[in-house]
Amino acid sequence: MIKKQIILGLVGLVLFSFGCGQAMLTHKLNALNENFEKRLQIKEALLPQFRIGEIYSFQFEAINGTPPYKWRIIQRILPKGLTFEESTGKIFGTSQNTIESPIVVMLTDSSGNPNNYIMQSFSLNLK
Repeated sequence: MIKKQIILGLVGLVLFSFGCGQAMLTHKLNALNENFEKRLQIKEALLPQFRIGEIYSFQFEAINGTPPYKWRIIQRILPKGLTFEESTGKIFGTSQNTIESPIVVMLTDSSGNPNNYIMQSFSLNLK
């Protein structure tokens, strides 16, 4: 009888511990999901078709994070005649040559966290 009570007591303790652990895990998963939802992002966009000699303007958009933002193109350079504004994420100007390649845009915010950045590839086509 005493062995049975001890075993039932241990089973109850294990189940209680599991329940507390599960609640803690659920809380941590909810916190991770909330942080994921608030992470710094670049709004998905299709860059418009560029044509040589035409005036062009496009602005990337940041989602979440802490303004002011800093934008950079870290892979490829823009074609001659186009300018990229790092403070706004805007590409503008009149292209003077053709190109078909992805560009990689990097976005950082002013949170002070060096890990709070995102890089994203966009297709750039000039004809």
